[in-house]
Amino acid sequence: CMLPLATAMDKTGLIDVFSRQMLSIGLEHGPYAALALIYALTSALNIVISFTPLTLLVAPVALNVALNLGCSPLPFMVAVATAASMCFASSFSTPSNALVVSGGRDTVAEYLKIDLPLQIVLGGSMIMALPMRFSF
Repeated sequence: CMLPLATAMDKTGLIDVFSRQMLSIGLEHGPYAALALIYALTSALNIVISFTPLTLLVAPVALNVALNLGCSPLPFMVAVATAASMCFASSFSTPSNALVVSGGRDTVAEYLKIDLPLQIVLGGSMIMALPMRFSF
């Protein structure tokens, strides 16, 4: 369902616009900052967009940023994949969250209060660990 949108973003140059903005931060502050920004963007958008379409939208931007920084795209792509699949702060971002919310009668406020801090801690851990496992 989002593949046409990703294709349209590529053909209209929107991916290049996002890539240039993130690339300027990466050039100024280094690849760790670019990786952190891509992870944070993916994680934040995952609260409102399901993980599969989100990956289709953010992966081309991450790939473009990594290649223009002269880095291996692997840590950037793994960052997108993990950030898109590790969303705890939303009841509908993953099928497992959707199953739990109806059974437990959880509210959005409970997800944000309990699971958002967990998502932030794991995000920080991933940003530090990814370059150790997959070098730039």
